Amino acid sequence: MVRSYESDQELERLRRRARWSKNTCVAIALLSFWPFLAGIDWIMKERESQIAMRVAQDLVVAAVLALIVFCLLWSLLGMKLYQRFNEEFKRRYAIPWISGIPGIQELYYDMGRGMSHREIRNAAVVGCGNEEEFTSSDLLAGLYGGIPFRMSNVTTRRMVHSTKGRRRTEMIFTGQVLQFCQVPGERVSQGHLQIFQKELLSDFRGWKAEHPIKINQGIFEKKFQVYATNEASAWRILTPQLLERLTAFADAIGKQVAVTFRDRDVFVAVYQTRNVFDGDLHMPVEEQKGQILEDMELLQKAWRFFLTT
Repeated sequence: MVRSYESDQELERLRRRARWSKNTCVAIALLSFWPFLAGIDWIMKERESQIAMRVAQDLVVAAVLALIVFCLLWSLLGMKLYQRFNEEFKRRYAIPWISGIPGIQELYYDMGRGMSHREIRNAAVVGCGNEEEFTSSDLLAGLYGGIPFRMSNVTTRRMVHSTKGRRRTEMIFTGQVLQFCQVPGERVSQGHLQIFQKELLSDFRGWKAEHPIKINQGIFEKKFQVYATNEASAWRILTPQLLERLTAFADAIGKQVAVTFRDRDVFVAVYQTRNVFDGDLHMPVEEQKGQILEDMELLQKAWRFFLTT
């Protein structure tokens, strides 16, 4: 039977226990580094190699072994405590606090579910990668301003081959994907209209529509690349007002973004490494309540910038 933590004080004590467990794992891993380093150095002395190279090899191998120790200890001792704290934090605060935001109705939240690989692939707002490496969680759905929406954490990866023939996974995208459904008629797109931000993280884009759209507007052109399935449909959506709003949205969010219009749906992807609604072990519970409302600013700003007239 899973225990329910009915007060902030109980949840705060659980957070401290989980933090102590993590710090203990880190301390043991750091302490193990030095015996590993001494042992590896003794082994490497038996080989003929330059001192500088040997020292570098010693440090790298000892660090890797210490990291393995931390991962093992964390999986055995700390992970369950953190997961218990995280789930309880979401249960106590996610729905109650989000439900209180003006304009939100019929809210549904499932921390274990998310958007599917197929849905992300069809949205074409980020690269979907390999299905077996795809993860998604924290599905939030409901109505905002009378328009149905869905939002979840998404991480996509792909398998790549190195020059030595080895296979490894490579991150494509991690962050939030937001979907507005049944958008007003002036935002309806025939096929895909994709807008990708130009920056280092633009590698998270995946499939691109066949027609690149040249936007002769200085600020927008510097920030974004645009592709469309249907050029005539794209130009009906890409009004000067929308271009200004998209630029303002990217500035307001302050992170790498991509937007896709597909039929009567609008998809917004925001690249960030932190999952929304996750509890923080290093911040008191009371101080974390406001973080949930900050996470919901993505929904509010996207609705305001793209779906209001």
